[in-house]
Amino acid sequence: MTIRIFLLGALAASLMPAHTADGQAEPIVPKTIKAGLLARLDESSSKVLQLGEAIPADRYSWRPAAGVRSIGEVLVHVGLGMYYTTSDAGAKPPMEISDEAEKTITSKAEVLAFLRASIDHMRNALGRLTPADLEHPTTMFGQSTDYENVYLFGVAHVHEHLGQLIAYARMNGVAPPWSHAH
Repeated sequence: MTIRIFLLGALAASLMPAHTADGQAEPIVPKTIKAGLLARLDESSSKVLQLGEAIPADRYSWRPAAGVRSIGEVLVHVGLGMYYTTSDAGAKPPMEISDEAEKTITSKAEVLAFLRASIDHMRNALGRLTPADLEHPTTMFGQSTDYENVYLFGVAHVHEHLGQLIAYARMNGVAPPWSHAH
C-alpha cells in the first residue's frame, strides 16, 4: 500500500505543469514538437544556469579526475553545443566558435555570460522556425537529417550535461537550487 501511494504521488508530481519565465503554466504535454523542444530547452538550460550560478567561482576549475572536463569546461561545452546545434540547423552563431573556448573562457563571469548568450541564441533560433522549417534537410556529424532532429539532439545534449553538473555540484557540497524549493 505504501509503495502504491508513493507511486501515485510521484505520477501526480510528474504531471504538474511547468511554468514559463513569466510564471504562466505550460501545458503538461506540449501540442507541437517545437513547443516541446522549447519547453525542454527552457527547463534544462535554466537548471544548468542555476547550477553555474550556485557553484562558487573557485570550484570552476575542479574536475573529478585528470583528463575529465572541469565544471567551467562543462558549462562552456554546453554553450558550444547550443551554438553547434543552431549552426547545423541554419542559424549562424553570432561569433566564431571553437572547442578551444573550453580552455580560454575560464572565469565564472565569462563562462556564465557565454552560457547565457548561447541559451538565448538557441532559444531565438528555434523560436523563429515554422513546422515546415523543422523538416528542412541538413547534415549533422556527416549524416543526413533535418532541423527537428538537430534540435532534439541539442536539447538532449543539455539534459545529458545537466546530470553531469548535478553530480559535480553535489561532489562540491552544492545542492541544486531548485531542490531547496520543495
